[in-house]
Amino acid sequence: MFPVSFLILLLATLTAAADLYKVLGLHKSASEKDIRHAYKKLSKKYHPDKNKDPGAEDKFVDIAHAYEVLSDSTKRPIYDQYGEEGLKAHEGGQHQANPFDMFQNFFGGHQQHQARRGPSSLTEFEVQLADVYTGANIDFMIKKRILCDHCRGSGAASDGDIHTCSTCSGSGVRLVKQQIFPGMFAQSQVTCNDCGGRGKTIKKKCPHCGGQKVIDHTAHFTLEVTPGMPEGHEVVFEGEADESPDWEAGDVVLRVRTRKDKGGWRRKESSLYWKETIGIDEALLGFDRNVTHLDGHTVRLVRKGVTQPGFVQTIKGEGMPTFEHSTHGDLFVEYNVVLPVEISPQTRRTTRGFRSFNKRSEQVFIKQEYELVYRAQHIKIIQQPLVILQEIAKRIITEQVCEIEAQTIVFEQWHSGLDGFSRDLRRHTQVTRLTSTAGLLNTTMISSPPLARSATTTLASQVGETATVRSHD
Repeated sequence: MFPVSFLILLLATLTAAADLYKVLGLHKSASEKDIRHAYKKLSKKYHPDKNKDPGAEDKFVDIAHAYEVLSDSTKRPIYDQYGEEGLKAHEGGQHQANPFDMFQNFFGGHQQHQARRGPSSLTEFEVQLADVYTGANIDFMIKKRILCDHCRGSGAASDGDIHTCSTCSGSGVRLVKQQIFPGMFAQSQVTCNDCGGRGKTIKKKCPHCGGQKVIDHTAHFTLEVTPGMPEGHEVVFEGEADESPDWEAGDVVLRVRTRKDKGGWRRKESSLYWKETIGIDEALLGFDRNVTHLDGHTVRLVRKGVTQPGFVQTIKGEGMPTFEHSTHGDLFVEYNVVLPVEISPQTRRTTRGFRSFNKRSEQVFIKQEYELVYRAQHIKIIQQPLVILQEIAKRIITEQVCEIEAQTIVFEQWHSGLDGFSRDLRRHTQVTRLTSTAGLLNTTMISSPPLARSATTTLASQVGETATVRSHD
């Protein structure tokens, strides 16, 4: 018992020493099990061999000191009442335990002093791909067995109902003599059947657990899904498996799997894969569209010109987050081109005209981005970009109004005007194959709105000018 004067002086000189409970991240009401688990987790995290941070060793020493005090049934009450100064006065300058020896002893340096460890449980746990992309905290429950809170794992109705086994005298084993040969006996040690090797017998069983010492319990946990967590990553909840008075509880292990995404997203390590479906008009003329990503932000898909079926576009930095890093992988978009299920008779006739036009266009002396105009004894080249025709085609598709008559006028005048023109040109220059013009018209004129008339006028005037030049030759 401390003198009153000493206690007054002690309380007056208490310093703002570190709170040992806070060092372990615990409250003052923490159980022995909580203290043990906290030390196990933090000592691994801050051990100097694993953590190269300059302050890790000091943190490791503080954690060891906190565990040494709070795990001791004598020191903890003194610390709770009088703090560090009271503890120092009680110890009287005793040597503090080596934190590294404590760590070694705790994690297997002296196995003979450690309790037998119970089995761990492994559970496959599925999460949404979006949760792995953004990160999430997911609550879940696990059914397990815990020590009966009434008898605290003894299995007896009260402490007075627990007695020392009379058969083994509390040793838990008994000696058995067996005859090997006539006149020769061997003595062996076996587990006591009366007490099951525990050395104690129970007169009256606990009414809550029926003497089983454990009860069924549903435990609540929270899984922290880190962005970019690898497929099959295991998260360990230490000491949370089935409890028993005969062993130290094992671990609950969750093996995280990604549930198949119904939206079409696929993941491979840090890469994401997406299939985008486009129409034939977009495949030939290009497009600008948006895709909603896993976290809700918009990814813009832009293609100019022709997109072949099965083409894969790479978008940098739009893949999965890299686990425990600030970078992202890439997004790979595969394009699927959808063709019409049926073709109408009108479209079929128009398509036949396109096919004829494609064959006859090979005789025309037009380079991809120029119009050839014949004058007198030579050929003059005037720049005529196909951008004009492409713009007309896009406007025609945008309106989506069918006027087959406009198509017919274009092709008839185009054919008749260039037929004779090509024969004259063949005498003065070499043949150049028409490249993209026929294919462009073949695609864009299938759906023609009222704007088709303006397109017809433009093309017909070009054909007319060409024919006029030819007639003046």
